[in-house]
Amino acid sequence: MACGSWTTCVPCCGGQSQQRNPRRGIEEFVPVDVSIRILLREAVNVPSADYYDASDTYVLVTLVSDDEVIRCSAHPNCTRTIDNSSMPIWNEEVELGIDVNDTHALLATRVRFTLMDQDSLSEDDYIGEAEISLKELIRRPLVSLLITNRDGDAVFGSSTPRKLCELKIENIVAEDHNPELPIPEPRSYSRDQYPKHVFMMSRGTRGDVQPFVALARGFAEEFGWMVTICTELKWKSFVKDKTNDLEQGVVRFLPSGGDTAKRISRWEAKKAMESKSEMMQTMMLGFAEAEFFSSAPVFIEYFERLRTSTPVDLIMPSFTLMGLGMLLSERYQTLMMGFILQPTCIPSADEDWHCVGSIKSHGNLGFLDDFEDAFFTSQKSLAWVKRIAENSIFSSFSLDKLRQEYGLSKAETWPTLLNCNTPMLIPMLDGTFKRPSDWPSRITFTDFIFLRSKNVSGGGLSPELQSFIQDAAENGRKLAVMTFSSMPVARKKMLTCAMKMLKDAKHNFSLIYVGSQQTDEIPDTLKEKVELMSSNKKFIELQRADFGELFKSMDCFIVHGGLGTTVEALRMHKPVAVTGLLLMDQRFWGGVVESKGIGPAPVHIDDFHESCVAFIDGALKPDSEWLKNAEAASWGAEDDDGVKENIDAVVRLLGENLKPVNSFVQNEGGVETTEREIYQLKKENYELKKAAVAEERARVEAVRAAVAEER
Repeated sequence: MACGSWTTCVPCCGGQSQQRNPRRGIEEFVPVDVSIRILLREAVNVPSADYYDASDTYVLVTLVSDDEVIRCSAHPNCTRTIDNSSMPIWNEEVELGIDVNDTHALLATRVRFTLMDQDSLSEDDYIGEAEISLKELIRRPLVSLLITNRDGDAVFGSSTPRKLCELKIENIVAEDHNPELPIPEPRSYSRDQYPKHVFMMSRGTRGDVQPFVALARGFAEEFGWMVTICTELKWKSFVKDKTNDLEQGVVRFLPSGGDTAKRISRWEAKKAMESKSEMMQTMMLGFAEAEFFSSAPVFIEYFERLRTSTPVDLIMPSFTLMGLGMLLSERYQTLMMGFILQPTCIPSADEDWHCVGSIKSHGNLGFLDDFEDAFFTSQKSLAWVKRIAENSIFSSFSLDKLRQEYGLSKAETWPTLLNCNTPMLIPMLDGTFKRPSDWPSRITFTDFIFLRSKNVSGGGLSPELQSFIQDAAENGRKLAVMTFSSMPVARKKMLTCAMKMLKDAKHNFSLIYVGSQQTDEIPDTLKEKVELMSSNKKFIELQRADFGELFKSMDCFIVHGGLGTTVEALRMHKPVAVTGLLLMDQRFWGGVVESKGIGPAPVHIDDFHESCVAFIDGALKPDSEWLKNAEAASWGAEDDDGVKENIDAVVRLLGENLKPVNSFVQNEGGVETTEREIYQLKKENYELKKAAVAEERARVEAVRAAVAEER
């Protein structure tokens, strides 16, 4: 049959069938050596794409690599249409062509299933899509795929409470099954095999997910526990790759929906990240959790399924999912323990406990810095923003609506958790910052946690980088490293600061930049300076490097303020400067560096060109105060990944008389009182005590003044 011709898809059983063009907008079919056959069984909870009835659904099947359609090698590449059904059943075979001798193609190729709603009088409507790697597909006999929209958010059915839209497929093993392919094997887990089951909830960047993977490995390797990590599909291969060498226990992956990388690549998100304003920082922190509320039905449904197969003993959410973790804990009466990478999100009535660190960003208009510091960095400001963000009347995923949808009464997250004394781990050494005086006892400091594979050394340094470092040593030059990790810092700004330091600093040094290269335009004059410094082996620009090896050779550090990178730098006992976009916890770590006397106050990358030379001069001089303080500070052993301290703390807390979250308690009159009200009463009592102390101090000072005057 010629490509592009009309075809009738023959079903295996039942259903209405319509003729349609299966390759509309899809590349031509390319014959390949080996075929893999799958059975498209059904979809469940398909939302209505029409106003008047259920969707008329069909599925398009394509092979993609690097987000590009590489071949139309599915035959037929679309199913027939099932009319007016939210639960369409196709039971149709699809044949996928792939050259299994091409290992790269096998690893890089993904199968994309796109759900469409057929319309007779207009273009067909897009419902959602799902992808699975070909490598995984050929190993699994039955697969249920979460359908997401183009932004990566989960698609739900039209009923309430919301149910996941999923596509169910089956891998068919034919009699002439190709010996190059593995035989699909079903996965089954028995709860009896594992002493405990931990359900981890995290969304965000790789830096947000990585500590959870390290903790999960520790639970599995040390105690033989089962851990389920529910996070964005983007990190599935990362989670799998980092946990595939476990000798006991198991780490499983479930997709939460969502794609943070896409979200922060939008124009409005980029503008927000570029802002130096404390007000904008507080707004972003306040909206951080609300941005992820769309994952609530995903967590709920997966948790429901796990209850019947492998019941969960402990829920561990990230700081951006505490409200949803609380919802799960209360609804299913399961223990909860937060794993908090950004401690400033935990409220306190202490006046010096700010949600966002302030920086000088208004030049000579210092009063604007003072204004923002006074009104937009307090915990009260954050609580106000969170209240608006998380209970917006315009959102179908507000926290109040979600709790009501799942049979719970309204409750505020942090007041409830603090009054329940819900345990929370902060993976930082005690003393990293001053602990607020009113935090409950189960907020626990542990140790910095890093993800390190026991079988991989990290890969070492490239020959190019080794040569660069050796040349600096032979010519008596100090070494500095500058890194912004994956933060979208304009390359022009980075290069401007780099060239200024290399040209104007008093000390002879070489500079290594490691990080993503942005695509902004670089002026010719700046390009010439970069080429000159590079040819003289004073500057090198790299996409990535093994920090574990590289940092050992450095004399000072310029970092973006992420927890992992900053602590790795601090453990080298050398001066550190924090600059970059300075988003939320990056400001926190800049403040830690300054408070410990190891470097200057954090400076936004827009202003770093004014102080970068002063940092290099101060950091590299022999009697540097920053160096003395850095050498005296303790940040844990250089080779300690901190996993044992964290998993031991979890076990210790589980040994206490913990209870699931409960947003209601009985007061003396037998009337139910919300934890929010109790928290407010305690807070008011605390404020009254503070006022009484202040009044007493004022009285004493007045008496002293009177006595002094009389004398």
